[in-house]
Amino acid sequence: MAEHAAAAAGGLTADGVDGVHPTPETAAQSKPPITITEAGLESQADGTANVLVAVTVTTSNTGALQADSHAWRIRVLVRRVGDQAKVSKVEFVS
Repeated sequence: MAEHAAAAAGGLTADGVDGVHPTPETAAQSKPPITITEAGLESQADGTANVLVAVTVTTSNTGALQADSHAWRIRVLVRRVGDQAKVSKVEFVS
C-alpha cells in the first residue's frame, strides 16, 4: 500500500509565496519534493482500504535563502479495480 500512497502523494505540492507558508489547499497546486515518512492501514473492507500517510513537503521560494519543510497527514482511499489498486480520494487529516 505504501507505493499507492506514494502515487497519491505525487499530486501534493506547495509553493511558498512571499514567505507565507503554504496550506494543504495550496499544496495541491504545484510540485515540490515530497517524502512519505510513514504509512499505515487504517481500515479495509469490500475491496477498499483507508491508508493514513505522514508526508513531509519541502518548499522553496525564489526569494528565500533556504527551503522550508512542512509535515502533513493525509488519508488515502484505495479501491481495487480488477487486479489493480487505484487511489480514489485523498484528504488532509489533523
